[in-house]
Amino acid sequence: MFNDAKKTKFRQNAFLSVLCLLISCGVVQAASPKRDIKEGNRYYQDGDYAASREKYTAALEKVPESDIVNFNLGTAFYKEEDYEQAVDHLQKVLLSDDEELKKSAHYNLGNALYRFGMMSVEEDVDLAVSSLEKSLSQYERALSLDKDDKDAKHNYEYVRTESIRLKQQQQQQQQDQKQCDLPKDKKDQQQQDNPSQEEQEEQEKQQQQQDESGEEEQQQQQQGESGEEEQQQQQKSGQESGQEGQEDYNKQNETSAKPQNAEELTPKEAQMFLESYQQTEEPKNLLNVLMKSKDTRPVLKDW
Repeated sequence: MFNDAKKTKFRQNAFLSVLCLLISCGVVQAASPKRDIKEGNRYYQDGDYAASREKYTAALEKVPESDIVNFNLGTAFYKEEDYEQAVDHLQKVLLSDDEELKKSAHYNLGNALYRFGMMSVEEDVDLAVSSLEKSLSQYERALSLDKDDKDAKHNYEYVRTESIRLKQQQQQQQQDQKQCDLPKDKKDQQQQDNPSQEEQEEQEKQQQQQDESGEEEQQQQQQGESGEEEQQQQQKSGQESGQEGQEDYNKQNETSAKPQNAEELTPKEAQMFLESYQQTEEPKNLLNVLMKSKDTRPVLKDW
């Protein structure tokens, strides 16, 4: 019996040892971050960024210094539009030895900084300008690692344009703030000396309208003067024509009134000739009429 009890006790000890070993293996497997990363990647591909973020967070608790986990977690935060958290995690990847991973981190960090800056424009334009400048710096570093990265080039040019626009807005706000801090009498004097852009545009518009109005009046005046000169010339021409016609007519009448053989007419015949002339050849008044020029303009269509 002693031997049997000994055998039973040995078997129990062996079973417990195997069980402990199995439990230890399971714990180690459960503690491995690879499964969390794999599941996080699957959720990310499906568009469930909240679930992927939870898995990446669980993996990061086991390997806090992992470049891959920080990159994945920062990208998941970016997709959730939590750009501040995205920037925090992506910055931890910039010291990675993996050049490809580092280049992607610079690119994603540039995107996150741009988005964060644009969200801050209404509340703090200075912060927005600073964030966009940092974004441009990240794109430059990405291009230093891969000068043929078309996406980085495109984003760099786009963000650069937005940065210029925000700097102009920043300068305008600074000028407005200085204006508000001035005493009232100095404000009025400065406004007179340096009108705002809107006032300048309004003044230029009014000046342009005055110039156009003056040009129209000048053209109308020139047209009126030209018309009067033309009318006077036509009247003068008509009068000269009338005078010439009157003279020709008088000469003709004088010629026709004079008989061919006036010396041979007797006094009685001369008296009869004069009475006949007065009845049939009384001269008519010539009318000097200024005719209007015919309108040759095309008819306007009303369809």
